[in-house]
Amino acid sequence: MEVHLFDIYDPRSTGIMLVSGERLELEAEELCKYLLLLGKFGAIFASIPASIMTAIYCIFFRTNFIFELVKKMGQFNDTVYAIFMSHATIASVVAVFLFQTLLFSNDEARKHNGSHWRDKVNLVTPFRHRHAIHTQTQRYLSLDLSELKVRSILLLDKEFKHLDDKKFIKLCTTFLHLYVLDLENIYIVGAKLPDAIGNLVHLKFLGLSNTNLFELPSSIGKLKNLQTLDALIDDRCSCKLPSQITQLTNLRHLITRYEVPLQVDRLTNLRTLKYICCNQWKHTDASRLVNLQELGMEKIMKSYSLKSIGSLKSLTTLFLVCSYGETFPPLEPLSSCENLQRLWLSGRIEEVAIVNNLPKSITVLVLQSTVLFTGLEEDPMPILGKLPNLKHLELSRAYNGKKITCNGNSFGQLETLRLGDLKNLESWHIHTTAMSVLKSLTIFECPELKKIPERLEHIAVLDGPLTMKLVKAMAHIDGTSLCYILKMFEVMSSINYHAIT
Repeated sequence: MEVHLFDIYDPRSTGIMLVSGERLELEAEELCKYLLLLGKFGAIFASIPASIMTAIYCIFFRTNFIFELVKKMGQFNDTVYAIFMSHATIASVVAVFLFQTLLFSNDEARKHNGSHWRDKVNLVTPFRHRHAIHTQTQRYLSLDLSELKVRSILLLDKEFKHLDDKKFIKLCTTFLHLYVLDLENIYIVGAKLPDAIGNLVHLKFLGLSNTNLFELPSSIGKLKNLQTLDALIDDRCSCKLPSQITQLTNLRHLITRYEVPLQVDRLTNLRTLKYICCNQWKHTDASRLVNLQELGMEKIMKSYSLKSIGSLKSLTTLFLVCSYGETFPPLEPLSSCENLQRLWLSGRIEEVAIVNNLPKSITVLVLQSTVLFTGLEEDPMPILGKLPNLKHLELSRAYNGKKITCNGNSFGQLETLRLGDLKNLESWHIHTTAMSVLKSLTIFECPELKKIPERLEHIAVLDGPLTMKLVKAMAHIDGTSLCYILKMFEVMSSINYHAIT
C-alpha cells in the first residue's frame, strides 16, 4: 500500500496547499539552522536524524495532514521501497501518531474510482480558521466541518465556478462563523442569492463582484456585523438592493451600482460609497456621512449641483463620471474638501477655469473626456502646474489644442505624467525649472506630437502609434540608429493599442 502526502496546511499561509516530503525536510533543515544559534541546546537537535526532525517540525508548528491511502496492484516492490526508504514517509507516520491527540477525524468514507479505492483519513485541527481550497472542493464540502469555526474560505477550484442552491446552503449552514466570503467570478445558478445568506451573522466581508447577481435578498439585512459589501456586477449593470441594506449600521464600504433609492445617509459609518448614481445622491444628506473618505458618483448632468460634496470634510478620494457626452457642472464646491487627495474627472470640461478652484491638497489628478474632441480648448497646464502637492497627473482626451506649455517652477512635486489621446497635440514647451522631479512619462495616442522635451527623453515611454517625425526626432537617444528606431516604429504601429480608461 502506497502512502502519499496529499494536502498539508502551511503554517505560514494558513491555507491548504500541496507540499512534498522534500519540502518538509527542507523546512526542518532550516529549523535546525535556527536552533544552532541556541548553542549546546541547539546542537542536540542538529544530531537528530532528518526524518525524526521533520516529524518534530510538523508537531512543533502544529502542521496538519490529510493522508490518502492508495492501493495499486502490480507495484508492490516499489511501494515497499517508497514506504520504508522515504524519510518523508517515516516523518509523516511518526507525526500522525504523536499528533493524534490534537486532531479529530472526519469523513472516513471511501471513494471508488475504477480499480482504485481510497481510504480518506482527514485530520483537521480546530485551530485553523482560514482555508484555501485549490482542488476537490466537493470532497472538502463533504467532510464533517461542523465543529470548525472557519473564519474565511478562499475557493480556487475550477469546479466551483458554478454555485447552485445546494452548495450555497451547505456553505451557509456549515460555516456559521465565517468572517469573509468572496464569491467573485462565481456563476450563481438561477442568478439569485439564497435567503440562507442571512445565517452568516458573523460575516464582515461579502464579495459578489463580477457575478451574475442583479438582486440581493432581504435576508441580507440580518448581517449586522457586515462591514464591506462589494456587489459591483460589471461596468454597466446595476444591482437591486433591498431596503434592509440601511439596517447594516456597521457597514463601512458599499461598492455597487443600484437604481432603487436608498437612504444611505443612515449608514453613518460609511468610509467608501461607490458608485452611486447622481439622481440617488440628490436625496442624500451628505452632512450625516461624516466618516466618508471615498466617493464615486456617476451619470452626472450639467444641470446638477455638486454643492453637497463640499460638506464631506473627511473625503480623500473622489470619482466623478458624467453621463456620455455630458458636461461637468461647476466644480467650485470641491474647494471645501480640504483633505481631498485623489480626484478623477471623467466627462467634458468646457472651460479651464473650472479646475482653477481645486483644493491645494490634491496629489493625484486624472482628467478624462469620454468623447473624442470634446476636451478643453485652452491649455490646462499653466493652471494645473500651480497645484503645490500634485504628484501624479493624467490627461486623456482632455485637451484639443496643438500646444502645451509648462511654466517655470510649475509642477514642482510631479513624479508621473501620462498624456493620452491628445489627437491634435503637436508641440510641448517646458521651462528648465518645470517638472524638476519627474520620474515617469508615458505618451500614448498622440499622433501629431513632433518632439518630446530633450531633458525628458530618457524617462519617456512611448505607447501606441507614433508619428514618423517623433521617431526621427528621438533617433539620437543613447546612440540608437535611425534604422532601428524606424523598425521599432513599424512594429509598434502594427499593434492595436488602446488608451487607458
